[in-house]
Amino acid sequence: MIQKEIECYVDYFNDKEESNIEIYHLFGGGWDSRSLASCINCTELFVYDEQNLFFKNVTLKQSTIGYQCPKCKIELDKTIQKYPDTFKSKNNII
Repeated sequence: MIQKEIECYVDYFNDKEESNIEIYHLFGGGWDSRSLASCINCTELFVYDEQNLFFKNVTLKQSTIGYQCPKCKIELDKTIQKYPDTFKSKNNII
């Protein structure tokens, strides 16, 4: 894994338990095959390229086997989730 800074924009939404929940989105259009994933243990965000040949025949969880989250050191195949489909908010709500 390589640590990089990426440009995102922030959107906000409310649910019945929290308000003003920040959601990050990548800049880009339909041409951009990058997506976000999140460690649901510590909220660290990751970027991956869905068009990368490595991801063609494996799931996101399978692609993280053998890697630890750099922030919380938990095995990523146990905590990685597609973002923002599933994520942990600041109040620890998943």
